[in-house]
Amino acid sequence: MGRAKAWGLEARGRGARRGKWLGAWAIGLAIGGPLAAEAATFVVNTTDDDGDLAPGDGACSTGQLIFLAGGQIGFECTLRAALEEANASAGSDRISFSEALPQVGGVVEIAPQSALPFVFSPIDVAGDAHPDYDATVANPRPIVNLLGGAAGAGVAGLTLSTGSDGSRIGGLAIVDFDGPGVRVSPFFGANPADLHLEGNHIGIARGVFYRGNRGHGVHLTSAHDVTIGQRCTALGGCIGARNVIAGNGGDGVLVDGASQDVGIAGNYIGLDRYGSSTFPPFGGATANAGWGVRIGAGASNVSVGSVGGQIQLQGPPLPVASGNVIAGNGEGGVRASGPWNALRANAIGTNAAGTVALPNGGDGVHVEGDDTVVGGPGLEGNLISGNAGEGILIDRPDGPRPQRTRIEGNRIGVDAQASGVLGNAARGVLTFGEDVLVRDNVIGGNADGVLVRGPSTALLGNHVGTNANGDALSNLVFGVVVRAGSTRIGAPFDGNVIGLNGTGLSISADSFLTTVEGNFVGTDPTGADLGNTHEGIAAFGQTYTIGGEGGTTNGEGNVVGYNGAMGIRAQGFEGVVQGNFIGTDALGRDLGNGGAGIRAEVVGAVGLDPAMIGGDRYDSAVVAATRGNVIANNALAGLVLAATEEVALRGNTFWSNGGIALDLGADGATPNDAGDFDIGANDRMNAPEIDPAATSWDPVTGELTVRYRVDALAAAGVAFPMRVDFFVHDPWLEPGDQARALAGSDVYPVTDEGLYRTVTFTPLPGSIAPNPLGFVFEGLRATATDGLANTSELSTRNVPVPEPTASLQLAAGGLAFARLARRRRRRFDGVRPASVCGGAGRP
Repeated sequence: MGRAKAWGLEARGRGARRGKWLGAWAIGLAIGGPLAAEAATFVVNTTDDDGDLAPGDGACSTGQLIFLAGGQIGFECTLRAALEEANASAGSDRISFSEALPQVGGVVEIAPQSALPFVFSPIDVAGDAHPDYDATVANPRPIVNLLGGAAGAGVAGLTLSTGSDGSRIGGLAIVDFDGPGVRVSPFFGANPADLHLEGNHIGIARGVFYRGNRGHGVHLTSAHDVTIGQRCTALGGCIGARNVIAGNGGDGVLVDGASQDVGIAGNYIGLDRYGSSTFPPFGGATANAGWGVRIGAGASNVSVGSVGGQIQLQGPPLPVASGNVIAGNGEGGVRASGPWNALRANAIGTNAAGTVALPNGGDGVHVEGDDTVVGGPGLEGNLISGNAGEGILIDRPDGPRPQRTRIEGNRIGVDAQASGVLGNAARGVLTFGEDVLVRDNVIGGNADGVLVRGPSTALLGNHVGTNANGDALSNLVFGVVVRAGSTRIGAPFDGNVIGLNGTGLSISADSFLTTVEGNFVGTDPTGADLGNTHEGIAAFGQTYTIGGEGGTTNGEGNVVGYNGAMGIRAQGFEGVVQGNFIGTDALGRDLGNGGAGIRAEVVGAVGLDPAMIGGDRYDSAVVAATRGNVIANNALAGLVLAATEEVALRGNTFWSNGGIALDLGADGATPNDAGDFDIGANDRMNAPEIDPAATSWDPVTGELTVRYRVDALAAAGVAFPMRVDFFVHDPWLEPGDQARALAGSDVYPVTDEGLYRTVTFTPLPGSIAPNPLGFVFEGLRATATDGLANTSELSTRNVPVPEPTASLQLAAGGLAFARLARRRRRRFDGVRPASVCGGAGRP
């Protein structure tokens, strides 16, 4: 009786239970209640809020007898009492909910009047074990609803703390709390670990009322090994149920402190349980006011979305994606500030099907931490579309640049099938980070596809403005913009396809050390018409290289075709444009651009290392040929140097352009003047003059003999020695001012200043092709490049190159030549064979 008296004093002190404990205790003794049994499972059988009568005695009991199902009498077990008893009991306990609990609108509503006990012991709060919980449907609504309207200021719905390792919260609705719906936080001890939250509606009552919590949906502070939603393993597939986290006053999920190894997978964050709308049939908007998911600077190894494997009876495991749908949130989709975090297989800014934009209010993904991975191969890629800001922003405004971000395999600004646009309002990707890799993404439908503002960024294998099928997914202004140093756009045999945008690629004036290799700009490897509306490439930066020595034979050259204006517009300091195919490709297909092939206005080249479009002033003929651009089929001139000087233009070849092949000053062909005393683009260098009477090709020795001179004087500012390049061209097949193949070159010394010089050399392989009548049709043209890298236009005369014994045939055979030429034109309407095109890869 002494024990009963002691409890009577405690009960009177509690107020809420005053006067009811004694009768319950007596009846309990009479019916043999299990007061001291070992605790394992506690069944909540009332919606009241009284605490446990004797925590640690093994029984969940407030001391009040109530009628149970079937008319039996038992002790009242509240959720508060069950939590208190579980905390006081050894081992892992389970809390389930009786089917006899009263329901309102088909759910059980429990309204704590103060903060529920923190969980300090392993516990499974199994709302999903209620008999009315229908686990057979997708995203079932929780039957047990916790309502926090009366719980007090700053109170969380449930708090897992030190000692709660191994706990699980499943199948609850948690709404109206002034703090977060679920808080995980240490309390003067070790960080809680090995925790699972699944199947909960956090911020949504009765499955349809978006009442929110005034804090965050879920807040993890210094927690380890926490799973929110599904768990995916390499061989076991993905298990567990998604949470729906919506309508909360802060972030949907906030992971901060020193949290580590957190998995957030398979959840709907910021939208309804059907993953379909931000305008539910009841309540208010579903959006969380902050970010969908926010990872603080101290948190690391957080996985947002996951890809596991599915066990197969035969064959290897198949991958299974378990990403989150994160949409409609006020500030943005995901903000990752800590290091070593990964986002995989999520839909960010769309509905679950990826067919309708449900914008997050800011950026889809904001990366601030180092070593962040966004996407990956195969199913690991995210869908990041429809957001009100950037698709992906890499930036740390208040600190050093984020390092080593990898963006791979994502669909950015397009739908789930990457076949239609769901554009982000700003750029698809905007990076201020350093050492960023953007690989194998489809980026379309945005204002700009990619804007690079940080150094050491590489874009490889992306489709920008289109997809692998050539569908129009246009970025409105630019496909790619570079405004940083040490940027790589493409690599040998790993280039991007950049098509159907406003301008394909813009290299801005504040960029430097930009390399552009192996890309298809306005087309793709099949030769499809994917022309950008304006220029293919507009280069205004410093020290950029577009293409490279060897062209497509070593994968460095770009293919630039079908663009509405120029193929390449080259400006800036010390630019290099080499080995590209402009208006055509390695197969000789017609991919003509709507303006000039290349237009160069290279500002500031004087006094610096000369700019180069093709080979350098010192290159041998072999090197110049590999560095030269192939420029064909463009609507206007092949290559226009509109302004400046000291721009080497060696080794480029031309055919079927609408204007002259090479135009200094953008004013058509420039006649030579005596002594070359004029100024202008490349100092209006005089072109070589070839003597046709002393020019021939010997088929026995394979040698070409040319007599030529350059009317230029050192006194006029021309720098010697000069390089004179000889080109062959067939006027019968390609009428007009063109030059099909580089045959060879010669050094023109100052000692021959203004004088004729005779040179004999073996032409480069494939440059001269004999015809069946025993002599060649090709004419010979030439350019001169002085010691300051000023290259002239092509010589105006297309000088015939006969065999030494074929002069009479050449004089008498005009009619036969014309007939044969017509036959050859018909024969070569398609791809020209290498024997006529000047060698492999050179039309």
